[in-house]
Amino acid sequence: MYSNHTSIELKFSHHEEWTTDNGSIIHFKFKGIYPPGSQGNPTASQMIEYIEKVVTNYNCIGVIFNLLELDYVYGDAICGIVKPLWTDKGITPSCIIAKGKTAMAIEPLLGSHFLLGLAGCKLFRSYEDGIYYLKSLTIST
Repeated sequence: MYSNHTSIELKFSHHEEWTTDNGSIIHFKFKGIYPPGSQGNPTASQMIEYIEKVVTNYNCIGVIFNLLELDYVYGDAICGIVKPLWTDKGITPSCIIAKGKTAMAIEPLLGSHFLLGLAGCKLFRSYEDGIYYLKSLTIST
């Protein structure tokens, strides 16, 4: 399944990346401009709402957040993208794929003082490394 959604600044999409008998790895793609600082809060809220709607329709065993086409410079509200991954079973494994200034800006948010870090989200600069990481975590589930 592939689906699109557009906000004022961003385009959102998702699809099932990899499926096993135990569930699916869902690939979210965010493209466009994420407003800096607190101006990005409404955008983060839209992203979180979109992710929440999608993950409730799947048995997610992993999530890829593809930010390769996202222009992001700062603002910690983006950390909320992992909120929908907290379930009664625990935290669904996730990773972020980003390069350049977006990766540099996201990296500090992976620390233990931010939701991304608390959720165990990892940053990769290539899609192949990210999907390999998630498959290695989920292959035994």
